[in-house]
Amino acid sequence: MTTEDYVSYEVAKLLKEKGFDEPTTFVWYQHLPVSIDCKNLANKKARDYFYHDETTEHNSSYKNSRHKPEYIHGDIFSCPTHQMAMKWLREKGIDIVIMPFLKFKEGRIYLYEVHSETAGLRAGRFETYEQAVEAVLKYCLTYMI
Repeated sequence: MTTEDYVSYEVAKLLKEKGFDEPTTFVWYQHLPVSIDCKNLANKKARDYFYHDETTEHNSSYKNSRHKPEYIHGDIFSCPTHQMAMKWLREKGIDIVIMPFLKFKEGRIYLYEVHSETAGLRAGRFETYEQAVEAVLKYCLTYMI
């Protein structure tokens, strides 16, 4: 079954700091809102649908610039898919290439390349494509924007 891969909490936070403000269906909470809080999840980060209010539990688009509801304590970050984040970086002149490299008994490893007007970089060995995407997003958001 194919599923969407979403950015981690750390990448979502970096995206907000760098100005990402595209509508997303999911968000990361720093602290859980009352509507999904329970003893097992209290004060843990969680990715979930954005809730309009405490009684309405349906998804909607959320943007980082949107006003946060009062019942959500702590920060809230838009949670885009990996591809949405990579597209946003492309619009800023940063192209990312993820490629398989050599096939070992255990499987492939993946490398990434970053291309922009000021950089051409190839770094990292990762067991999965998704791990490579997370790493390159963190790198670009930390050092290139």
